[in-house]
Amino acid sequence: MADELAALQAERKQVRTRIEKLLEQIEQLSGDSGFRSPEKHGKPSSEKQTVRVTILNRQYTLRAAGDPSDIERAAAQLDDLLLASPPRRRSGFHAHRVLACLHLADKLTALDREMESLRQSVDQKSEKCRGMIEELIASVEAGV
Repeated sequence: MADELAALQAERKQVRTRIEKLLEQIEQLSGDSGFRSPEKHGKPSSEKQTVRVTILNRQYTLRAAGDPSDIERAAAQLDDLLLASPPRRRSGFHAHRVLACLHLADKLTALDREMESLRQSVDQKSEKCRGMIEELIASVEAGV
């Protein structure tokens, strides 16, 4: 009987340790947004690099933090957007650029909204898991 009790106590301790580790991981996930871009190629994001891009057949040299391919991809998308629907008149070129920027700002706003929704969903699910784990700990401690 004493051996069984010792075995149960040891098992309880193992379960508690595993649950505490899970709770720590949940805390880390809910405390950290989890949506930040990982540092690419081991380079700190504050390190600026020179990037050359072409928009509307004009070359630009930029200094940017992060992965240069992100800047190149963004420039290519902007170039495609501006070339996809050229202005009808010479005087409409400025308005065309403003509308392209407005289109990109609208996409950014929609992505921000989606990211916030996902963040809230992760927080809710983390909280639910935390509650379930705490109930499990309580039932193990009560010997149920």
